[in-house]
Amino acid sequence: MHDGDVRRLPSIFHVDLDAFYASVEQLHKPSLRGKPVVVGGIGNRGVVSTASYEARAFGVHSALATGIARRRAPNAAYLIPRFGAYQAYSERVMALMHELSPLVEPLSLDEAFIDISHLFGSLDTTTPHNATLEARRIAEDLRTRIKNETGLTASVGAGTSKLIAKIASDAEKPDGLVVIEPGTEQTWLDPLPVRALWGVGPATAERLRKIGATTVADLRTLSLTELTTVVGASYGTTLYAIARGQDDRDVSTDREMKSVSVEDTYAEDLLDPATITAHMDDLVTRLSTRIRKAGRSGRTITIKVRGHDFTTVSRSETTPNPTDDLTTIRAATHRMLPGAVAAATQSVPGIRLLGVGLTGLAEWAQVDLFTAAEDLDAALEIWEHAADPTPPKAPPTDDDFDMPRGILTREPPRAESSEATPTPGITATATPTTVSTASATADPAESTDRPIGDPAAMSPTDSAPDPTADSSATTPGDRPGSAPDSSTTTPADQPDPGHSPTADSSATTPGDQPDPASSPTTESGTTTPGDRPDPGPSPTAGSNATASGDRPDPASSPTAGSSATSSAEQPDPGPSPTADSSATTSADQPGSAPDSTADSTTTTSVGQPDPAPSPNPADVMTPVATVEGERSPRQFGPLPPGTRGAVEAAVGERRFLPGQDVVHEEFGGGWVQGSGLGRVTVRFESPWSGVGRIKTLRAEDGALQLVDAASVAREALARLVAHAPEPGVSIGSMTDEPTKTEVVDNELEDRFELWYGDRLAGFASYRRRGGGTVFVHTVIEPEFEGKGLGSVLARQALDATVARGEEIIPVCPFISAYLRKHPEYDEHVQWPAP
Repeated sequence: MHDGDVRRLPSIFHVDLDAFYASVEQLHKPSLRGKPVVVGGIGNRGVVSTASYEARAFGVHSALATGIARRRAPNAAYLIPRFGAYQAYSERVMALMHELSPLVEPLSLDEAFIDISHLFGSLDTTTPHNATLEARRIAEDLRTRIKNETGLTASVGAGTSKLIAKIASDAEKPDGLVVIEPGTEQTWLDPLPVRALWGVGPATAERLRKIGATTVADLRTLSLTELTTVVGASYGTTLYAIARGQDDRDVSTDREMKSVSVEDTYAEDLLDPATITAHMDDLVTRLSTRIRKAGRSGRTITIKVRGHDFTTVSRSETTPNPTDDLTTIRAATHRMLPGAVAAATQSVPGIRLLGVGLTGLAEWAQVDLFTAAEDLDAALEIWEHAADPTPPKAPPTDDDFDMPRGILTREPPRAESSEATPTPGITATATPTTVSTASATADPAESTDRPIGDPAAMSPTDSAPDPTADSSATTPGDRPGSAPDSSTTTPADQPDPGHSPTADSSATTPGDQPDPASSPTTESGTTTPGDRPDPGPSPTAGSNATASGDRPDPASSPTAGSSATSSAEQPDPGPSPTADSSATTSADQPGSAPDSTADSTTTTSVGQPDPAPSPNPADVMTPVATVEGERSPRQFGPLPPGTRGAVEAAVGERRFLPGQDVVHEEFGGGWVQGSGLGRVTVRFESPWSGVGRIKTLRAEDGALQLVDAASVAREALARLVAHAPEPGVSIGSMTDEPTKTEVVDNELEDRFELWYGDRLAGFASYRRRGGGTVFVHTVIEPEFEGKGLGSVLARQALDATVARGEEIIPVCPFISAYLRKHPEYDEHVQWPAP
């Protein structure tokens, strides 16, 4: 869209799927429809990825700590993400958008911009009002197709710019459609709160409120100087423009990857230096693999270390040339890691998060392998000394880490940081800065502004982060205690908030909460402006380690009759040789463990789950020996005689996590509601079935197998597409008692109607005679002629007649001509006598 005249038309759409992850889960799990559903990390150190609108009514939202979410909505279903399913649905929706226009700019799995300017015809004859009506019709048709072919609802905003379209799509969520008529943008914007604008989060809104700006109209009364004084020079300039509706960016189909990062949040704090180094090496391996797959390389290597008290330290090192080499990146992290760990653990020992990233990405370049050996050696020597004046070291040892030793104490209270959100475009200082941890905020994820994108590109960033997996998860193959991979890729117009591109810089920042933007724990290569990472290549549903500190709050006992002991309020005590007693909850509550004493084929009614036994606080489990040099998550062997309670799977036992898809040889397909010691509770239902039965089975039942989420999603989509109406068409009805009738030649005459959006496109009149349907007249409205809708109308009317078991009696010339071209109807046709 490069023609300036097109800006006079509402030719930019912003399409946003409503509560995407949670909506897919409700589609696949009939028993959860209309109920609160939370997708994300299921441990208390996890982060909410998406909450259904039913859960949002309880105050649960994206980026909220799962422990807080469980207290607010104790009866919600807490499920792990199934990225394969989300990817399948996203691909189908994006395909529908591409059918509408070749100019589609995906922002994440669930939202995109579309440029439909080519659908408006002559700009000389299209008035703004008529263009608005046409945009509404096209948008409604797209929403109808998305609903018919995926079962999902989408909110669509349409306007003359990305800015207007994005704000409009948020105005009437969920399942809303807002089209802003050209020329009315400022009138529409002025009464909106400043929070409606991109990049304005709670902290920025509060700063603006203090100078009297609570609405967009108020904001426009401020001078550029006043704005830059309050929010900084770079973002102040951006805010000054968007408050006036100014945005001339085109829809771009090519978004450049500028950074890649990988992070893990651990279920238990890491204390041993060797273990910390090993986990960092794992992150480096995953990072190197991802950037090589993307065909990229980068210059600035950044590590991130977060201590037990949320003190966060970043260190960076810049190489002379871009690299994707595993050895080079690992060596840089080994040089930076000891100092970063020491800084993060000055007050309290223990590391809760590690991360590594690469910025300054460029196309991969091959090193000249034929450079003279002496020149190469000299270059390497210069490189090493430029990055670090000290000689290269071996991997860090215990002596390299200056970490306080001792017993972990209760986490000190934390309050909302008074630090202003960094403004993009302002270069960070390379001087290490340490900010002490402050006291507590009631709600992590609500205390600071959301990240702001590059002002020059004016990226949408006001949506909440969408973490994509449990930050306390342990997946098979990962090191004990670590969560699945978390990685984000930042596009050209969105600097990576977690990794400073400044060379050799280090900063210690207070964290009063887990970093929402860095909490997702699945590899994701997002090219998205805003906070939500694109899950990208999705792993299979990961495992979520349940450890001390990750138990549900006692107040959040999900079902009546369940009793639980919880350590959610307690600090993470580090490794312990004994297990904490944890909740055994009803099998009817997703995300909870079943009764470990239940019979392997017990069927529990939906309304009356069996109450779980109360755990015995005095029970002590036998810890499993750990591998020397590594800390193991809480894994326990067989229970002593008489011991009961929901605990983690024993070593070697199959693990099932809430939300995973399974299939049983006898009972068919279903999904995991919860699991406990040697038991797994499954609800046997599918996306195309009604509410299913609940059964508790042995975890080692050979007839029970996990199923790939993507395959379940593809089958569900195929069924929907097979029964979906033609694009833009609403199917009419052929009933025994027609609602639209008239008497013609003493016979009742009804019509089969074809609707395009909210307008009648055509109809086929018919009469019932004996065991047949007589088609007497077909009409296509003039404005829809030439669109091929006549054939659509004929086919649907004829198929409906065949489905009724009636013969087709064609009198209408159009229907007769259609039948002669389609012999598949021959056996159902009774041609009238000449």
